[in-house]
Amino acid sequence: MEIAVKTAIIEDASDIVNIAKATFALACPSSADPGEIEKYISYNLNTEYFENVISSKAAYIACAFVDGEMAGFVVAIYNSSCESLANLNNAAEIQKLYIRPKFHGKEIAYKLMTSAIAEITKPGIDTIWLGVYSNNIKAKRFYSKF
Repeated sequence: MEIAVKTAIIEDASDIVNIAKATFALACPSSADPGEIEKYISYNLNTEYFENVISSKAAYIACAFVDGEMAGFVVAIYNSSCESLANLNNAAEIQKLYIRPKFHGKEIAYKLMTSAIAEITKPGIDTIWLGVYSNNIKAKRFYSKF
């Protein structure tokens, strides 16, 4: 299995949307209202949103491919603030890291995270932060490695 990570291009947006739609709910609390999840996906994880992120100089988005199939993506936002970390300067947020379920446990997330960290620290970013649902133990365990 060969994993290739590359910076996203506009033509990747529809595949990115499909991954987001297929995986977003997996990180939500089990008590979350399915209708609210669908509404969030519709308004916040659509093609227009991802095309804007891909085109933005204020963001980094990369995709991982396994044997030509998009397996996942990462989105980082430059100069992103966090209410609970008010004194942040030169900070970036890892905003999204989604992997198709069939590729979980295959090092895809690790490769995307290391790619994002390497890329977003280039322009002088010295702090990287992210938010994660507090009961998502699997995600918290993964992110603690970084």
